[in-house]
Amino acid sequence: MTGVLSRNVLVIVFALLVVVLAIVSPTFRDVDNLLNVLEQNAIIGIVACGMLLMILLGGFDLSVGAVGALSSCSLPGRWRSWASRSGCWSRLRPGSPSVW
Repeated sequence: MTGVLSRNVLVIVFALLVVVLAIVSPTFRDVDNLLNVLEQNAIIGIVACGMLLMILLGGFDLSVGAVGALSSCSLPGRWRSWASRSGCWSRLRPGSPSVW
């Protein structure tokens, strides 16, 4: 019995946390909250499925985290230089013709 508890301690703690939050907070058990959590974690789920497929097929590509971190750190600087060009904001306006 102790082997099962020691292997599944995180699952048990997570289940207890969900039960306590469902009792304490009425907004926690709301459908909108569940959809919000699923929507916020959709990208992570898609990347995790791709990584699982790569690992199962034997192509160990563990650089997804590094690429995600690099792109999230370098995008603000690139966006600032790209947005300073003339006419950039007119391309982002809804209904404007695409120049890409």
